[in-house]
Amino acid sequence: MSLFTFGLDLASRLVPRVPRRIAYAIADIAGMALYALATRPRRVYVDNVATVIDRGDPDLVALRAREAFRTQARNYVDLFSLSRLTRADLDAIVTFSGEQHLIGALARGRGAIVLTGHIGNIDIVIQVGPAHGYRVILPVERIEPPELLDAVVRLRASHGIDVVPIDDRTGLRIVRALRRGYIAAIALDRDSRGTGRSTAFLGRRARLADAAAIIAARVGTPIVPVVTRRVGDRLELEAWPPIVPGEDGADSADDIFRRCVDAVETMIRRTPGQWVMFQPLFDRPKA
Repeated sequence: MSLFTFGLDLASRLVPRVPRRIAYAIADIAGMALYALATRPRRVYVDNVATVIDRGDPDLVALRAREAFRTQARNYVDLFSLSRLTRADLDAIVTFSGEQHLIGALARGRGAIVLTGHIGNIDIVIQVGPAHGYRVILPVERIEPPELLDAVVRLRASHGIDVVPIDDRTGLRIVRALRRGYIAAIALDRDSRGTGRSTAFLGRRARLADAAAIIAARVGTPIVPVVTRRVGDRLELEAWPPIVPGEDGADSADDIFRRCVDAVETMIRRTPGQWVMFQPLFDRPKA
């Protein structure tokens, strides 16, 4: 076992034993330290979040950036706590509204795609699916080192989610799962393989993942936009009315994709300080 693997294993054993309020307080301190020391992630985040807040107000930009670093630090606390969460824990932590939209989408018999962005925390709220009896497939980016990917997959799968590292066959696996009534959880704002499409996003241009729109158009699967946000030590999960292929102007993959983009833009504008996007997202202006 490498030192890195040992550290991950130790964190997953120790963090759940610390009372959540204390763990979050420690995470807040760590987040502020990273905000001060991690120059490049801070610079990247400021460039991203400045699309939705006034870059001319440096105090507001700094406020939202600090909030994002704290949010991400708390997200790691949640990730390392996943394996020990019970249904009662989830019910105490997460408030779920709009579930009727998910139920209605699944009733159409072609599964459901849950569409979101990197907002709030997905690691805990996605566990609400299995806790409520839903079958969930979750594609995840292949991150380095491999030990970290293995740990993330193991933790996210600890309550029965089918976690699938993204490769050339992931789309086919998702389609097959949807036809068996699964929910596929897909984030729009991270095109990890560079196979998405460049589009207008939050007033600039960005390359976004279009897998949800392509799969929905192919299979006829409804897309349910879902957003999370932190409120104190709790999480709010909200499902919105579905985007249904062939209805309300969603007649092609292009139409569906534009509706997906609009939904995620709305999510980010609601809580920009909880948009934890620390990777470069937007196209750079040409000189």
